[in-house]
Amino acid sequence: MFFAAMAGLAHVFVREEEAGTSLALRLSADPDAVYVGKFAFNLTLLSCMAAIIGPLFFVFTDAPSEHWALFMLVLLLGVIALCAGTTLVAAIVSKAAVKGPLFAVLSLPIFLVPLWWLIAASDKALTGGGFAAMSSELIGLVSYCVVMVTLSVLLFKVVWLE
Repeated sequence: MFFAAMAGLAHVFVREEEAGTSLALRLSADPDAVYVGKFAFNLTLLSCMAAIIGPLFFVFTDAPSEHWALFMLVLLLGVIALCAGTTLVAAIVSKAAVKGPLFAVLSLPIFLVPLWWLIAASDKALTGGGFAAMSSELIGLVSYCVVMVTLSVLLFKVVWLE
């Protein structure tokens, strides 16, 4: 999911800049509405991918499926975390001259800690640790999602109107 997000989610803002429609969007729409719309698009896109990839993971890997609901919860938190971070980074990258590799380079430090939590929580969900065993990772992921969405909403107006 991380590599799919790095490959595709940057295009949400880059296409606006390349097509020349970002100026019209800046003039006609509130920055908060633009952020919410782009965030909702990214969230929908990654949620659809997770809905397909999650069950296929259990089918193709023969992973233990007694705690599949916890695994899907971890996957959902991962999708929200990826969308929260990539939406703001994509807006920043769309202003740069070299857009391609810059998105992945800027995103990696932002996602190191949540990726660590996601890996640990996924391992505990698949090995049967249960909800209590992965509570610290879930608290960390929920906290990360809240902080990233809040910071993105607060900082997006500065980035977008620059």
